[in-house]
Amino acid sequence: MVAAVAGTFIGTFVNVFDLYIYPYLAPIVVLGILVWIAEGLNGRSKFSAAKRAVFSEIRLNIEVCKAVQAFVDSQKVGDPYTTPMPRFYTAAFEGLKNQGHLFKMKRELRDDLTLIYMTIDRISQAANRQEELLVGAAATSPLAADLRSQNLSYIHSTISNVIKPRLDRLRTLYRF
Repeated sequence: MVAAVAGTFIGTFVNVFDLYIYPYLAPIVVLGILVWIAEGLNGRSKFSAAKRAVFSEIRLNIEVCKAVQAFVDSQKVGDPYTTPMPRFYTAAFEGLKNQGHLFKMKRELRDDLTLIYMTIDRISQAANRQEELLVGAAATSPLAADLRSQNLSYIHSTISNVIKPRLDRLRTLYRF
């Protein structure tokens, strides 16, 4: 009885295969290969676009480094706080990271980018702290002026010693 049911099932499967699958097997395989190729090309295209965006962002961040250093220097000489500190751009790197393209890059480039953007995040936090020490609730502290001075020194030295040299190095290595 089991053999008869199994034989009937196998016979039905063979008939369905012969009628509905076998005649269309070649076009299905060809379409599958074409979809696979298209997805691969699309992935490379997205990676290239994300990489170009990060390199453009690096060019912008080099200019932001100069602007932040000028801002910090003006604050050290007592220039009144009239405008907020310039901020670094991070959207392209976040997009590259979130899309999973970061690990497709060379290890050295990936390490440099990660270090740069982690440091940029710390600078952003220091800038927020600077604003809080100047116009926020922390500004009422008797130590606010000393803390602002230390914070400005941290921002200036971190940009001068970590971010700017790495950004310049990437610009010369990858010629963008």
